[in-house]
Amino acid sequence: MALDNKPATLRNSSLKERFKVMFLSGHLRHFPGHEKTLDIGCGWGFSLKINPGFYCVDADRACIEYLQSCGANAHFADVSSQLPFADSFFDNAFTHDVLEHLEEGEMLQLFEEARRVIRVGGLFMNIVPNKKGYDAGLDPAVGHKRFVTEREVRAAAAMTGFAFERSWATPLPGWFGELFTHNKLVTVCRAI
Repeated sequence: MALDNKPATLRNSSLKERFKVMFLSGHLRHFPGHEKTLDIGCGWGFSLKINPGFYCVDADRACIEYLQSCGANAHFADVSSQLPFADSFFDNAFTHDVLEHLEEGEMLQLFEEARRVIRVGGLFMNIVPNKKGYDAGLDPAVGHKRFVTEREVRAAAAMTGFAFERSWATPLPGWFGELFTHNKLVTVCRAI
């Protein structure tokens, strides 16, 4: 799948893109290729460089049309409302840099919909920026609305039919990673 035809303003150099795939997105390799996994809030489809078989949804029509033109299984949907899939359709789902763009109620709606479309036992992974990355996105063009903590993810999971399993910082560990703008908090919940 040729995903390098996106607008010039969003294209990375091949070296930078390779670096992102190799070092900044290892968490996405946790999903087996043979399982149906949904990228909720996919944007321009970076996750497809990790696994071209991911299903994708986003509320940006330009992104979805672009991904469909590349052959991706992409669907238009507002991530904080009903997703266009049947109950228990997916083995897993994830968000990557999405939750910080949602108000608390929208985040809970997203968790409820994710639980509806994920089979019992499936995983729901959420990747959010650390505090330094969140602060970098306070530019109105980026649209960060709130800093999302592990505690908030745990609470949302408990209210929506998920069991919180684990979390970790990536690509750098713990406090050291807090110095790096691109470090993320990864949380994993299991549908119960």
